[in-house]
Amino acid sequence: MEAVQSILQKSPPADLETNLEKIRTNVLKDNTDALDSLSKKYLIPLQVCRSDDPGERPFLKCRYNQKDGKHRSPWTNALHPKTDEPEERDDFRLFELSFNEVWDAYKNLYYGHEAVGSVFLRDTSDQKGLGPFSGMFGIYKKKSGCGTWNSVSIVHVDNVGKDDTFDFRSYKVETSVWLVLDDATLQDGEEINTKEQATDSLKVDLSATLSKEVTKELKILPNMLFASHVENIGELIEANEMDLRSQLERVSIPKLVEMMDMLMKEKETSFRPPVNPLMGMIMGSDILKKKLEKQGSN
Repeated sequence: MEAVQSILQKSPPADLETNLEKIRTNVLKDNTDALDSLSKKYLIPLQVCRSDDPGERPFLKCRYNQKDGKHRSPWTNALHPKTDEPEERDDFRLFELSFNEVWDAYKNLYYGHEAVGSVFLRDTSDQKGLGPFSGMFGIYKKKSGCGTWNSVSIVHVDNVGKDDTFDFRSYKVETSVWLVLDDATLQDGEEINTKEQATDSLKVDLSATLSKEVTKELKILPNMLFASHVENIGELIEANEMDLRSQLERVSIPKLVEMMDMLMKEKETSFRPPVNPLMGMIMGSDILKKKLEKQGSN
């Protein structure tokens, strides 16, 4: 398993999906424990399920909502592909649905309405959210001419203790992002005569994966349990994603541009992505719309 992880870490992030499938089918096909470990560690790239059923919305497919080869919708609790067996919705599923409504607003705020986001929770204590639980918070966005964004946050919540006023919970949040940009084509034309022109084209694959983990003990109000969990988990995920987006925008991408400029210096061709990759990912987001409206009114 260590050798497999080493190969995946050294491979281009853009090839992650292909490499994972080849490893599953050719290397680990008879090792169920290793396959399970691999599926837990690599939840991305995500896939989207769309349905025309009444009340249904697009949702993400991953191992957190997989059951007997089907995937459960967090909106209707139905399995897809469609089955005649109804899924029971208990109090914890209503807890999950409420999280999805809040997560959908967060997704629209940062990534736009065309992105797809889902939350899947697992009650690890049978206490309907009152005790320890875990969950997957995911966002997927594909924008033509820009690229594909996947972000996944795995959250583990455990009981810690309490005092006279507050209960305390331990929150562990593991956030991973996977950014793959569309092929950028660089062209350097040199005139041969008045009718012909030679053009050398170079395609560059741009992709990156980053991750961050944080663990904190935070207080909750027992009479405002859901609101406390939303506030605590939301702040931790938002901080993780902002830090990872900042690393991509201010460190990873500028370093890549600098390196490509140096490699092509002899040809006097400068490399610049056709559009700011992260700006392309947040086009249509509510934050960007409000910023543009404010600039237009000034």
